[in-house]
Amino acid sequence: MNNEHIERHFMSGAGNLFTVIDNRIYNLPLQELQKMSKQLCSLSNGETVDGLIAMKNHPDFVFEAEYINPDGSAESMCGNGSRCAVLFAVQHFLHIEESIPLYGSFDFMMANRMFHTEFSESGKLVRVHFPVITDINTHLQIEVGQSSYHCSYVFNGSDHCIIDASLIGLDNTSFFSFDLAQFAPALRYHSAFGERGANITIALQQDATIYIRTYERGVEAETGACGTGAMASAISFHTLYDMKYPITIIPTSKEMLTIGSYESDHDLYLEGPARFLDEQDIITNFKRI
Repeated sequence: MNNEHIERHFMSGAGNLFTVIDNRIYNLPLQELQKMSKQLCSLSNGETVDGLIAMKNHPDFVFEAEYINPDGSAESMCGNGSRCAVLFAVQHFLHIEESIPLYGSFDFMMANRMFHTEFSESGKLVRVHFPVITDINTHLQIEVGQSSYHCSYVFNGSDHCIIDASLIGLDNTSFFSFDLAQFAPALRYHSAFGERGANITIALQQDATIYIRTYERGVEAETGACGTGAMASAISFHTLYDMKYPITIIPTSKEMLTIGSYESDHDLYLEGPARFLDEQDIITNFKRI
């Protein structure tokens, strides 16, 4: 199918930018979506959004979402993408005679796992409850050339390497100007993370808030936000420094995310804003970092 005949919706999950398509209409298999992802993620100014979300029906849940990076890689979880998928479903799957529910909850499938969501403001504020996260190593030492970095590894549907920015000499000023694009690739492709590699996040704690900057795998650039990176950062700082949930996360976009817990410290949710955009809004207001 020619991608010119596919209707694209543009969305933001806390500054994480996505192309969303209603794949109930097109029934494109994953392999075809992977081939088309770069084109579907491309904007008219030559830049790309952070990923492609393909929405489809599921026999047991409200929807299933497939997430594909601009480079065609797939099968990883995208936290902010999942929240955008929920907003899309609320306004395109659940509306009845032009009536869109103001709030509610349901289950959906993404990255071959079931997730539970609660939404309000007709899906503009979305909380996604993650399955219990246990694959955590907060004492990983990574050697890169002559340098050694203390990292936390967290797998929450996607592989994350979290570095406390204060341990690499960054403070409240230098953190925001640090050249992450130069620093991250050697870690992103490090053998410690296997063939897939990892997303690389530097995180700086200020009181009860963590500021993060994430270099995303599959985008191969810093993005405005990363939901699973936000959650991995909260897990790291909770484990290492006993930060208490809920934890406020401020990504590069400055759009706040919240990581909170339910019955245990491994039973977590990601909460934040989601909204529809048009292409010109992205080109004008969201510059690639």
